[in-house]
Amino acid sequence: MINKKILLLVAITIVISIFTRFHNLQNFYSETDDHLSIAQLLNYDKLDLYDIANDLKSPSYNSPLKSYLRELQLKKSNLIDNSQLYISNVLFNLTPSKHSTLAPLQYLLFGWMLDVEQSYNDLKFYSRIPSAIFSILTIFITYLLCKRIFKKETYFLFLPSLLLVFSYPIIFVSQRSYNYSAAIFGITLLFYLFLRETVSSNNSKLFINKSKIGIKKNFYFSLILALTSYLTYISIVLMPVFFIFKFIKDFVKEQKLLTTSNYNLVICGLMYSIIILPLLYYLFALEINTRGMSASTGGNNWEYSITGNENNYIKFFLFNLYLIIVKNLSFFLDDFIGANIMQAFIFSITLIGMLFVLNKNTQNNYKVLLYLFFLIIVYWLLLVSLNITALGPTRHLLIFTPVIAIMFTYGLKILNEIVFKTEKFFSISIILSI
Repeated sequence: MINKKILLLVAITIVISIFTRFHNLQNFYSETDDHLSIAQLLNYDKLDLYDIANDLKSPSYNSPLKSYLRELQLKKSNLIDNSQLYISNVLFNLTPSKHSTLAPLQYLLFGWMLDVEQSYNDLKFYSRIPSAIFSILTIFITYLLCKRIFKKETYFLFLPSLLLVFSYPIIFVSQRSYNYSAAIFGITLLFYLFLRETVSSNNSKLFINKSKIGIKKNFYFSLILALTSYLTYISIVLMPVFFIFKFIKDFVKEQKLLTTSNYNLVICGLMYSIIILPLLYYLFALEINTRGMSASTGGNNWEYSITGNENNYIKFFLFNLYLIIVKNLSFFLDDFIGANIMQAFIFSITLIGMLFVLNKNTQNNYKVLLYLFFLIIVYWLLLVSLNITALGPTRHLLIFTPVIAIMFTYGLKILNEIVFKTEKFFSISIILSI
């Protein structure tokens, strides 16, 4: 029988999620990055491949491919002409990705929603719908993650999702036409999938089978992983860590290097690599790997970049990790009365949840999630140390917010056990936190 309390909380979470993501979607203010995808999609809205091939101003006008397209056009074949129109519609949805560092899948799926006949407000609304949808999906995946950790503890089960519902930075990126909201969803999905594969005891429900080689399931799993990489490039960067973590956990558990599970993991990794080869080629063709950090990642004064902070590594890493935790979970602005106190509270409770991973009575699934998270953070800090990426409360690192919300909730759980002794009084903690 469905628990009425859980059903009510699910309904409330869904309603609030939809309201906070959609009620002001077309009226939320715009910025330069927000206009990029719209402008590129509209530039190509009335064009097709023949138009591109016949552009005399193009430096590649005499390229073999464009010459071949012009030859096809001269054949006046209905089949060829209709086929190129269909291909044009698909390919031109990818234009925001070609002219930016945004991954292509979101625009492949949703680019068709925009056209030049729409008003400015309509363009904003329809271009932002994917971000709003991915934000709601992130809340749902976070709930699934929490089911693995808090199980039947109802209030704890829903609190991380509620924190994401009201997180100001999460709401902000859900009101934008770029794909950072999709990135949060993609990385949260990876956390859920690898936690599920690591802790589940039901072998029949796993993608990575523990007892036999399963090509079909390996392919399905690698396909899902590849889709997250086509959704966000950060997935490609972090994917090796997820695989290494799963490999190490299997080795520690079985005390064998070459287990059936690890054989399947290697096969899955090879399949994943093959599926993302076109994406890797695409990335290198656009020379995205040669682009350096911008102010959007490094900060206006490069305060989130290791450059200029070489003499004070400890302060740089600790302070910026503090900012990532408190800013990304905040449901208020810095000028809010008592903001500093609230942020100190958020950090302290999150720290409690983080440190209790060392307690022998801590729930095992939570430990596994945190070990995975810590490994990814160490890897990210290494990239920061090499000045490859930045460390700060920017839209790029909102990918860690769902796990941080879970750590905060676990810290409240510990506080509740110490102070209130019963879950009934946990509603007080919810009021204090939200």
